Amino acid sequence: MKLYSQSNITMIISTSRVTLQNQSV
Repeated sequence: MKLYSQSNITMIISTSRVTLQNQSV
């Protein structure tokens, strides 16, 4: 894996959290 992949994964996780919060509302 490349270093930028880790940052990409973190961004995806953050986006997923926001999506889950929106669905909860």
